Amino acid sequence: MAENIPSEEDSTPHFGMIGREQELHTAVAALQRPPAVVLVEGEAGSGKTRLVQEVMRALNRTTQVQVLLGHCTPLREPLPYEPLVRGLRGVTRLLPQTTLLPPEAAVLSTFLPELDGHVADRAHRPHRDEPHRDLVAEAVRVVLEALKPAILIIEDVHWADEPTREALFLLASKPPAECGLVLTYREDDLNAGQPVLSSSYRLPVASGGAEIRLGPLSEPDITRLVAQELGPRGAEALAHELFKRSAGIPLVAEEDLITLIERRKVVGQAPDGAAVQVALREKGVPRALREAIFERMEPLSAAGLAVVEAAAVVEVASEQTLLTQVAGLSPAEGTRGLIEALKAKVLCEASPARYGFRHVLARQAVYANMLGPVRDMLHGEAVRALEACDPPPLVQIAHHIWARGDTKNWPKAAEAAARQAVALGDDATASSLLHQILDQSGTDPAMRSEAALALAEIAHKATDYTRSVTILRRLLADPRLPELTRGRVRATLATLMVNQAGDITGYREMERAITELMPWPRCAVLSMVGMVLDEHTQTPDQITGWLDKADALLEGDDFAAGEAAVLSARLSVQAGLGDSAAWDAVAALPRGSADPEVHRQMLITLYNVGLSGIRSGLDERARGLIEECARLTEGGTNPSLEFYARTQLLRLDWLGGHWAGVEGRFSELAFRYPGMAMIAPIQGLVCGTTAAARGEWSKALEWFEALVEGREGEVTGDLEGAAARASVQLASGDPARAWATVQPALELLRHSEAWARGCGLLPVAVRAAMACGDDADGARLVDEAIKAQHERTARGFLAPAADAEVSTACGHLQASNDPQASAAHFGDAEQVWRKMGRPYPRAQVMEARARAVAEASPELAKEGLNAAADLFVQLGATYDAARCRRTAHGGPTGSVRSSVRGRRGYGGQLSPREIEVAQLLATGASNKEIAEVLFLSVRTVEHHVARALSKLGVTERSAVGGALQARSDG
Repeated sequence: MAENIPSEEDSTPHFGMIGREQELHTAVAALQRPPAVVLVEGEAGSGKTRLVQEVMRALNRTTQVQVLLGHCTPLREPLPYEPLVRGLRGVTRLLPQTTLLPPEAAVLSTFLPELDGHVADRAHRPHRDEPHRDLVAEAVRVVLEALKPAILIIEDVHWADEPTREALFLLASKPPAECGLVLTYREDDLNAGQPVLSSSYRLPVASGGAEIRLGPLSEPDITRLVAQELGPRGAEALAHELFKRSAGIPLVAEEDLITLIERRKVVGQAPDGAAVQVALREKGVPRALREAIFERMEPLSAAGLAVVEAAAVVEVASEQTLLTQVAGLSPAEGTRGLIEALKAKVLCEASPARYGFRHVLARQAVYANMLGPVRDMLHGEAVRALEACDPPPLVQIAHHIWARGDTKNWPKAAEAAARQAVALGDDATASSLLHQILDQSGTDPAMRSEAALALAEIAHKATDYTRSVTILRRLLADPRLPELTRGRVRATLATLMVNQAGDITGYREMERAITELMPWPRCAVLSMVGMVLDEHTQTPDQITGWLDKADALLEGDDFAAGEAAVLSARLSVQAGLGDSAAWDAVAALPRGSADPEVHRQMLITLYNVGLSGIRSGLDERARGLIEECARLTEGGTNPSLEFYARTQLLRLDWLGGHWAGVEGRFSELAFRYPGMAMIAPIQGLVCGTTAAARGEWSKALEWFEALVEGREGEVTGDLEGAAARASVQLASGDPARAWATVQPALELLRHSEAWARGCGLLPVAVRAAMACGDDADGARLVDEAIKAQHERTARGFLAPAADAEVSTACGHLQASNDPQASAAHFGDAEQVWRKMGRPYPRAQVMEARARAVAEASPELAKEGLNAAADLFVQLGATYDAARCRRTAHGGPTGSVRSSVRGRRGYGGQLSPREIEVAQLLATGASNKEIAEVLFLSVRTVEHHVARALSKLGVTERSAVGGALQARSDG
């Protein structure tokens, strides 16, 4: 057991856990099933720390567990991850001398040099001083696993800085093996509407966990508490008074009891109920806590009082030197005063060599009782002492300047503190300070403008869309905002609406911003380039018109950032058309510009051109650019763009056939970047298509219907969504509905001239038209696509995905009239998909080609269907595989002979049919659902399930997914 949990020999009275028995049992039970996460919420004084202490004592009675304790403070230090560092400080004393930690632990050596000697590969130590939250969370995880069993406690998470909060979110999402994580916090002290970790956080399902909320004690609870400590005589009357005074807050009631117990020691007998009631009434209105702390302060000397008042003003637990300087004492007087305060239990050693109050209510009681001039003087001393620190804690300095009422110097200090917070990645603190600046009526207009722009920049980079938009709209509602600043803030809002939420009304906001910014051409140019994405209401000529206007405004102006922005937009348009010259231009872009805006535009170009590459079918080249974008934006330099890049990399993995666990990988990404609406359409498209390929129609439609409300803000998202929904409607036997679904999308396709993008719409639309008997409409659509393809070819543009879809559409169009030509078209498409490295559409056209030749060459068709089925099985597309095999072998069950012989021919390996069954088991499907998907009887499925479980070495259906993944990894 670590030393930071109070021992039973502590002289402070240990009250029983009255009124907290159930919470104690819940927390202990959760932590006995590691890995576990326990969240403890309650107002100040509700007993969160006490509960945690009792939980640790209970656990230590049955097992030896290493307990590490860190805590957050209300004024953030200029060192990120400080609560985690405090929790791990001294951890090397708990490790055997021969222990070597994994290389990931080297990240923590930035903060804890003592770990260097325990890291297996010191070469992994990061070069930058402030590693990213992902790396820190992983480093903490491996250290805890080296200590296991271990429990990390972080108290007062409502005061956590942003990097710490994000690292804790990642750690809690995947807690270390055989370890526990306990977080305490006050919900009332969180920013309005802000969850303690993230709105998307949920306790891990596969591990122990509990969310515990500590409410006030009831009057009967306090009666039991009083009777336990002072005896039953007069307990009810005293408890009634204590309950009224404490409102059921345990800490307040217990502080009253501590005072009464100490009085009993002085007078030699327990006070009766009536005497206590009189004594409490004589103390007047102040709460019991305030009375208790003042009684303890009475015997203090002038030096002791000075140290206590200094601690109340400084607010956070601090070193003796700082308290002495603020109190205006000599070193000797400071030492004497601090010792007095500690002995009187007014102050405590909150962490090694740092002293403060036992709880925030005690500090508030002392602070409120100080005379105003004394408080002001001490805040001034705190400013002088903190300014001498290296580096100076600017957030604390700004706080003290504000507290002393120095409105003249505070805005400048707050601005500096906000800059420091931004540099440390603590955008929440920076936002709070900037809002305060804007709230001041007398703030200098220039500073107000800078604060608004800084807030806009924070919102632009942030990954919480709703909160960012709220901030920006609040700024725009300020009538004091200068016109230039208003236009720039509105442009940021418009960009967020389009990029993160797919809200095309953002383009109207962008047009307003351009109008507002026209007196400042440079700013107008940066807004004009954002209009190139509006393909819903603009023609391609109108889009290029914006870029021509931007070029005209830049003429004669040496504005590198503007030129970079226009070039980025033009390259994005070129790449969208399939112009390979765009790729050469991107390769030539400088990667290390000293101009931040030029560098940002380069990153945007990498992403946009890479995204166009995915849509064109140039997957390998696209991956190179997007991976570079993700690498250059990691570490918090541009979280939203990093998120975009990692989302597209997930899509590329799926397109390349890596389907296993795709839903979980998207969920994990959403957890890491909460509040990003942009993930919804891509996640819906990928997960919906995967569900449809497995025969999970209702699940697929749920994903696809969500695409109607959540778009990328670009035409391609609408086209892909319509194609996906129509494909399920066709498979469900509803061609009329499918044809109706694609109609608006086809109009949008023609309006935007987006023929070079492989969005899946063309083949599905042709199938729907023919299924409805509208062969002529299907033929006209194919003619339009072929015309666009010839124009691309004539210009030397590359769009292999669109070319493959044209071939596929031609194959469907000719399937009934000219099967041989149809098969040839499908064969052309199959070669393109194979070369591109996209196995799912390749398997689809292989199946279509086999069906086309079925009448003329049954054996060739059977061979093709089985080949397509094998490819579908590799992907996990179980329904598609079963459909192919049923067609190939006929009969209502569609069983495959090789699968029937699997028990003899496959030994301990899963047969193809058993793989299909196991894949469906991993999704949670029942035997009946598996039978429907695979066209088998339920009895046959039962036999396959039994053999699959046996071969995988598991007894529970819920364990099949992990077993399959383990075999795949092996």
